[in-house]
Amino acid sequence: MQRLNRTLVSIAVILLVLIVSVGAIIALFINQSQPSTFSSFSLNAQGNAYDMTQNKSVFFYLTLAGNANGNIEKTIDLQIKSGNVNVAGYPYIAVASGESTLTPNSPNIELHLLVTATGYGLSPTSWTLQGTIGNISGNNANASVVLSAQQLSLPLENSPTLTNVTVSGTTALK
Repeated sequence: MQRLNRTLVSIAVILLVLIVSVGAIIALFINQSQPSTFSSFSLNAQGNAYDMTQNKSVFFYLTLAGNANGNIEKTIDLQIKSGNVNVAGYPYIAVASGESTLTPNSPNIELHLLVTATGYGLSPTSWTLQGTIGNISGNNANASVVLSAQQLSLPLENSPTLTNVTVSGTTALK
């Protein structure tokens, strides 16, 4: 009888260890399979544009920061909260707001921006830049980005126009 009790206790301990091990493996798998969610992003890109007013190629630098909402398995909505545009030969231009949506398995990106130059008393100008973004993966995702626009009007006196705007850089999602 005592031998039977010891055998039953041994079997119970082995079953308990197996159940706990399986539970730990399942919990680990579930945690690893959860898609990364993001709450913020930044973008830095530089390149060139052709300035129709100055009749020459000019340096173009863009920085953006804002909120990200979503995960890499569904969509990531970007709300642009701030940023700057630096075009050689012109004052800094502020990015007042903007938006974009990143879709999984799609390298395409389209940024909608509202830009303004303080102190000029002019209305903000809307810009749309289109391009591609590299693969986004992991919890802190960095991806390459290439953006372009056929024509952008600067929110300055006489509305200088840039054509063939092309910038490349990186975006970071956290």
